[in-house]
Amino acid sequence: MPILANLACAIHAGSMRKFLLILSLLFTTCILNAQWQQTSGPIDVLISSLLINGNNLYAGTQYGIFSSSNKGSNWTLSGLASAQVGQLTSVGKNVFACTGNQGVYLSTDNGSSWNAVNNGISVVKYSGYEVNTITASGTNVFVGTACGVFLTNNNGSNWTKVNAGLTDTSVQVLAANGNNLFAATNNYGLFLSTNNGTSWSSISAGLPEDTTVNAIAFNGNNVFVATGGGVYLSTNNGTSWTPMYNGLTGLNRYTYNVFYFDNNLFAETYNGLFVSNNNGSSWSKNSVNGLTDTLVSCFAGSANNLYVGTNYGGVSLSSNNGISWSAVNIGLTESTIMSMGSVGSTVFAATRYEGVYQTTDNGVNWKHTDASLSDYGVSSFASRGGNIFAGTNGGFGGIFLSTNNGTSWKEVNNGLTDTTIYSLIFKGDTLFTGTVSGKVFFSTNSGSSWTEADAGLPSGYEIWALAANGSNLYAGVFGAGIYLSTNGGTNWTAVNTGLTSLDIYSFAFIGNTIFAGAIAGVFRSDNNGGSWIKVNNGLGADTVETALIAVGNKLYAGADFGGVYLSTDTGGSWKSLSDGLVALGVLSFTINGNNLYAGTFGNGVSYAPLTSLTSIPEFQAETPQINIYPNPASGSFFVKSSSTDRQLLQVFDMSGRIVLSQQIFGNTSVDASSLSQGIYNVRISCTTGVENQRLVICR
Repeated sequence: MPILANLACAIHAGSMRKFLLILSLLFTTCILNAQWQQTSGPIDVLISSLLINGNNLYAGTQYGIFSSSNKGSNWTLSGLASAQVGQLTSVGKNVFACTGNQGVYLSTDNGSSWNAVNNGISVVKYSGYEVNTITASGTNVFVGTACGVFLTNNNGSNWTKVNAGLTDTSVQVLAANGNNLFAATNNYGLFLSTNNGTSWSSISAGLPEDTTVNAIAFNGNNVFVATGGGVYLSTNNGTSWTPMYNGLTGLNRYTYNVFYFDNNLFAETYNGLFVSNNNGSSWSKNSVNGLTDTLVSCFAGSANNLYVGTNYGGVSLSSNNGISWSAVNIGLTESTIMSMGSVGSTVFAATRYEGVYQTTDNGVNWKHTDASLSDYGVSSFASRGGNIFAGTNGGFGGIFLSTNNGTSWKEVNNGLTDTTIYSLIFKGDTLFTGTVSGKVFFSTNSGSSWTEADAGLPSGYEIWALAANGSNLYAGVFGAGIYLSTNGGTNWTAVNTGLTSLDIYSFAFIGNTIFAGAIAGVFRSDNNGGSWIKVNNGLGADTVETALIAVGNKLYAGADFGGVYLSTDTGGSWKSLSDGLVALGVLSFTINGNNLYAGTFGNGVSYAPLTSLTSIPEFQAETPQINIYPNPASGSFFVKSSSTDRQLLQVFDMSGRIVLSQQIFGNTSVDASSLSQGIYNVRISCTTGVENQRLVICR
């Protein structure tokens, strides 16, 4: 989303104090009595690893590391928000994380801070360190990389390559069992070292050829490996292997992961989770009762608690060896919601990376719909009767139709010459869509066929919004303004008189009055687009109105970093309605029942009863609890807080991406050397609320 350019750093120093005062007044929000409630998702994070260390449970994701001190009941972002975290391991209280091309990080303070420890890891591939796997044995920590195995025995101060005898150095999996270290490689190899990597020997004989070892697990002297040809067992450290796949037939034999816990061996296969209570002699399908996603990516266990991380459903917990499961995902909501829809009692939310989710209980539980949409970015929804349509703008997927409330989807693209979709709207029973190249198509038969209807529209411009009111059809053409058709799209005419911004994101209607959300705010037309006036009184100065929705005579606006605003006088004035809204970047709205749902940048979905949004609380000026200085900053900035409790500091760039995250206690210096010049949103969360302030970085 286009937002403020980096003009702040060019402002004369004498004017900077006034500039920052304006920013503070506009964007500092302290949440006290919440109108909005955060839902439990959707969980747009792939859980790549789980680790239990003392009383802390850690989850590695593509958005960094999350931690929980209460068995997963609540999660907070621990750090490495810009890293794609792979595996985790620990030595005592020290926690190590491998992060793909950023190498290895170490935390010595329960995840409050993380420091890179890559000295001696000499492999640099593509754009950085390619570290695939990590494990620990005693005080020794080993990493597997594209160039073999490295060892540290001093908590990462330096690393030594230990590859002697390793004939294939592309190491994908490492696992330690006492003094025995196992390494699985990319080219179908499995190796053993009994002397901390000083020498290695191949132990692949007896394993299926041309298949990789995907995971390794232990039960005493029993070694289990998960392969593309099933689960294999060795009782003599790999001298010989026995296939253990009775009950794993067909595609179930392809095994991604294996984990031993409390006398049960679990295997994640092509067709879901299986369990064996006799060391793999026989297998049965594990219960999925309560499991939010059956694509299990990792395991962790302690006492009676078994945790699984999944591809789409976050983390689930079982206290009865997998007989039943419950989701433990509160706080794992680092998801950006691109669009939302509502059908009956079901709310749909499209995430940036993992497809479409649905909820029927105000977001207490989210269910991932058919994974076929996960390869595409869903930009828009439209529904009529029992048909739900999803427009996608990633991967050239086009338009998908579900006739069973999102359980499955099928492509309906016949006649579409542009399948990058930005908008969908029904006008009566006719479905219209706008595309990336400025084309408009319509279908009168539920998407079975499409006809182009865009004469008069400028080509090459993205159509981000479509809206219908009576016989009028409007198109928001990003960069070219608003176009009107009075004949079902056969012809279009520009209606831009009075518009000071031609970048249009959204439309809404109150009666015959039309509103347009744009980079420059909200515009209103009382004459079918014949002329427009800006109606921004009360909106933030740099607020981009990314979403609009009308309920009766009330108009709600969602802003890129301003939260939610309400107008009850057709845009004449606006008041902020963002109390309790953790993420102030709002991309999409939908109404379901008596609730308004908001899809946000980086924090999933929040909802508020419409009755709570009718009264607008007065802002009570108080001495801020948080002070950030210097502001503008260059190499670092200081956070002065009146509280000494643990707080979470997150820094967002202007696209809503978390670029810095750490835990703070009271007054803290924050290293900002990794941030580029520009304007950022700083969010500080604690048990009593959330405060947001703008930060300017100048170089």
